[in-house]
Amino acid sequence: MVTSSNTQLFLSKMHSAKKALMGFVILTLNCQLSFNALALTDGTWAKVDTASVEQSARYTKRGVGYYTYNNLVLADSSSVTGALRLVITDSSHTVLEPDGIDENARPYFDVEALTDATQIYFAAKRGAFTYTAELQEYLEPDVNPNAVTFSYDFNQDQIQTENNNWEGWVYPAKNRGVVSFAEGAGEDDSNAYVYEDTSTNSNISQNGIRFNNRTNKDNINPWTSILADAHGKTLGSVSLWAKVEKAVPGDVTVQHHLIPYPVIDDKKGATLTAGIDIGPQYEMVIPASLNNTWVQIEFIDSNTGKPDFTIPQSWVHYDGESDIQVYPEILFGGLEVGDKVTVDSYLISDTTLENPCCVIVDGGDTGSGGDGGNSGGGNEPDYTLGDELTFDYTFDLNDIASGQGS
Repeated sequence: MVTSSNTQLFLSKMHSAKKALMGFVILTLNCQLSFNALALTDGTWAKVDTASVEQSARYTKRGVGYYTYNNLVLADSSSVTGALRLVITDSSHTVLEPDGIDENARPYFDVEALTDATQIYFAAKRGAFTYTAELQEYLEPDVNPNAVTFSYDFNQDQIQTENNNWEGWVYPAKNRGVVSFAEGAGEDDSNAYVYEDTSTNSNISQNGIRFNNRTNKDNINPWTSILADAHGKTLGSVSLWAKVEKAVPGDVTVQHHLIPYPVIDDKKGATLTAGIDIGPQYEMVIPASLNNTWVQIEFIDSNTGKPDFTIPQSWVHYDGESDIQVYPEILFGGLEVGDKVTVDSYLISDTTLENPCCVIVDGGDTGSGGDGGNSGGGNEPDYTLGDELTFDYTFDLNDIASGQGS
């Protein structure tokens, strides 16, 4: 027989057991949450500058509020390797049920895949509906905060075919070569760009491609997004996959410039030259023995003899206020008419490559046959658009051709 006092004792013990069990559950959850928090406390979250967020129209769910779908657009997704989250940086309406709150008290949603659309709910209320969002990537604690990492796979056709001064990949000089978009021609069977020499002109400064973006137009240049405001940061290694195809085997020089623009108020040619002068002078030679073979070039700055380059404070607009562009330029010396160079998988890394190609340019010779200068096989002077040239002729010699008028 169970007495009233025994019943109370039993219930009291049951209540204590429930409290203990609940305490254990709470402790377990707290430990799990603490573990998850600790897993991400040593690193930092940073905005992915190359990403944009496309917002859908606003929809309504009865009894809940408004909702939208948010798609992520990246020029190059291969450069994003850490955990991702979509942070609502500002909103006119309260965000409902976020995955978490960041250190600035802003709601965020975890992103599992870049191809997934993130559905976000908002509390309904009268008034204009607006919000802004940004994609953030988690950077591990061992990442050097002053290092720059970036990649460009040439997977998108951004070749400018309408106007050589408009946005996209253009030519440093017209009628020297033709660049084309080649699907599946890359070193990893991805897409690539192919430059074919179509002129007997051998001046390396006129043969190649450059990414152009007018300063009064919306920016589509990923190098600008990464480097324009990166003063004091270091490019530890800059590399490019390339394959040379030549009818007659020979060395080919590859030059690479990162050109801040415009750093002076002058004509375009002189302004480009001024930007080149304060940027890295990357160049390497692909030897004839490696023609028709994919090689990964790790560029060496001929100014320093080293692969690294720190972006100087002089990379600023000449007016001291406006934004600059950073134009990447890739030039080829040593090509003959019909020769081709295919490029793929450009990479800026914080560490140097283990087994890079190729041959360091010797004594400033950026040509290909040992003929000197930047001509790539000829004796043509290395003129650059914007140079001021002088010439005089004294008529001191009798150079009159014989047979005149006969």
